[in-house]
Amino acid sequence: MKNQAQPQHNTRDMAIGFFLVGFSYALVGFFGYVCYANQVIPDDFLSIFDYENIPAIVARFALLFQLLSVYPLLTVLIRIQFFSVLVGKEYPGWWQVLLQNLALLTITTLFAMFYPK
Repeated sequence: MKNQAQPQHNTRDMAIGFFLVGFSYALVGFFGYVCYANQVIPDDFLSIFDYENIPAIVARFALLFQLLSVYPLLTVLIRIQFFSVLVGKEYPGWWQVLLQNLALLTITTLFAMFYPK
């Protein structure tokens, strides 16, 4: 947002982006609720399908790709916000970024290990 050609439109563009994202999430949630309202869906929704089911295999790979691409994006966003507030620079150095990434990996791994129980 800080590198836009017309920064006076930042608020409008951000509001439109939030609205479109919220609308798409609400649309997916609504249709998911309507389609599966009377059924119990397990946490791992792909376990409903057989392992030989081709669309389920494609969905598993798509989910893997999503996980592999979203995690680095989130770490970059967290790094930029965290270090901009704390240090005043988006990239303070590789040592600090390495420590931040290790902390994020540790926190998320601990949540994955202990939160389901």
